[in-house]
Amino acid sequence: MKIRTTVRTVGMAFIVMAMIISTIGSMTGCKKTGEGKASVIDVEKIIDFTGAIKITLPSGDVQQLKVGDNIPQLPEKTMIEVLSEECTGVLSGNIITLKAGQIARITRPGVTAQKVIQFTGELKIILPDGTVIFVKAGEPLPILPPGTMIEVISGDLVVLWEDERITLTPGDVAWLEPMEDTIGPELPIEEGGDISPASPFEP
Repeated sequence: MKIRTTVRTVGMAFIVMAMIISTIGSMTGCKKTGEGKASVIDVEKIIDFTGAIKITLPSGDVQQLKVGDNIPQLPEKTMIEVLSEECTGVLSGNIITLKAGQIARITRPGVTAQKVIQFTGELKIILPDGTVIFVKAGEPLPILPPGTMIEVISGDLVVLWEDERITLTPGDVAWLEPMEDTIGPELPIEEGGDISPASPFEP
């Protein structure tokens, strides 16, 4: 009788211990899942990917790209989720590598400007519709609508924001945005790129 009671007690102890271990394991698993949640990494642009990515535009439209697909123009606040392999982005001139499961968010680089004052080297211009134009010093600028991005390839670029002149160097970026009700004296055009046809906000 005593032997049966002892066996039963030991059996119950093993069952209770197994339940405790199972409960602890479940709690640990939940904790890992919470800690493994992907954080959002800011980048200025996506330059390459080796697997598949999912793009969610600010409008809510979703597009999936695979290797070989062209990366479209990605506006600010676009979210990019790496579905497989890796994705490469750029932030402040630094290369950012994202792994599968990570998420990037497009943040707008550079400075905001009203207009171009002068430039001495080469500019890369990306119009709001995605058109890319390269312009060298001495060549006329095209009409630059609001939302145009200008990247300095070489030389210097001088832009105006309110009453401040801002000088940009290679690698820097400016975004053209109008200022409402801004009236001020005409600034003299210095030697450099021909900006005569570049009234940025003239239809």
